[in-house]
Amino acid sequence: LLSSSGRLEKMPWMNSWRSIEKENYYDIVNMNVSGLEPIKNKLEQCNVFTVAFRNISGQDYLYLSSKTIDGSIFLLEISQMTGNSCKLCIKTLSDHLALALALSIQLFLSS
Repeated sequence: LLSSSGRLEKMPWMNSWRSIEKENYYDIVNMNVSGLEPIKNKLEQCNVFTVAFRNISGQDYLYLSSKTIDGSIFLLEISQMTGNSCKLCIKTLSDHLALALALSIQLFLSS
């Protein structure tokens, strides 16, 4: 259900992130991958695309984008990557789909 055209450039991603107020937070646990590169690679295979990476005071942040085949856009932030878990924040105008995407990401990263 995620489109291969969901990759956003950094500036459009940042502008959209600032314009969407509601943040949906989820804990992703029991991941079968650890570290930035394996997480990025696994998610790219599922049409969740890396926009940027930042390290702030020793904490890694991964910024991603995705889009459904019907055009719903999702902005994601993955942080607090420790062991086999992380924190996921999703911003979208299609708020009713945020939980479904979070569950899909949980499934992608735990398989």
